[in-house]
Amino acid sequence: MDRSLWAVMAGTFTLRFSTGLTGAMLGVYLAKLPEHGGPEIAATTLGLLSASFFLSELVLSPAFGILSDRIGHHRVMLFGPVFGARWWKSFRSMERSSSTASHFCGSASRVERWRSAVS
Repeated sequence: MDRSLWAVMAGTFTLRFSTGLTGAMLGVYLAKLPEHGGPEIAATTLGLLSASFFLSELVLSPAFGILSDRIGHHRVMLFGPVFGARWWKSFRSMERSSSTASHFCGSASRVERWRSAVS
């Protein structure tokens, strides 16, 4: 087998392994969150988060693969930090909104307790 093919296989294995490990650790983290004053997260919520990640990967991988073939993989990789920054900005604005946070996490008092514990 060609040396570059081994590098691709090793990179793919590492990516898939770390994705699975991150998902497992997210479950452990969210399960322990109430012990530290955070809101209780339902198993359904964790399942929806995981499913949405894999669904977006399933839908967007071919599109970004085609885009990578057309404009080059280096340029496509430059989009990652832009999407990450945009996601983080929208997440932080959602977190600041008490009504949105209470909608996702339960009562507003629990959200305020969690915020004071984290700060």
